[in-house]
Amino acid sequence: MEKGGSLSSWEIFLRELRKRFRASIYDDPLGRITKLTQIGKVYQYRAEFEWLMTRITCVSESMFLNFFVWGLKLEIRREILMAHPQDLADAMARAQLFEDRNEDLMGASEGRWLPDFGTSK
Repeated sequence: MEKGGSLSSWEIFLRELRKRFRASIYDDPLGRITKLTQIGKVYQYRAEFEWLMTRITCVSESMFLNFFVWGLKLEIRREILMAHPQDLADAMARAQLFEDRNEDLMGASEGRWLPDFGTSK
């Protein structure tokens, strides 16, 4: 404190810094990661998952692996569970490969085949 009981600019700065970066009661990365589900692409889900992981210190890799796999879309989750990934990195890579393969297959079939209803002679 400065003379006269007023706060120094340094003390004000520190107070505001602590207020800005302290954990909020509404900020629960562990709760968020356990409820996180894939809505869009695998890379989007993975980015959000990895960001939340950086904010959690009390969880083992095997738990992160479970959270990741069970948050995937059903068709991808099934593939990953059947593959028995070795670790989280393996599961993430396999999920991306599975999604890429499915997109390639869907793209290969779009507009390439039309049924013949016998209308042309």
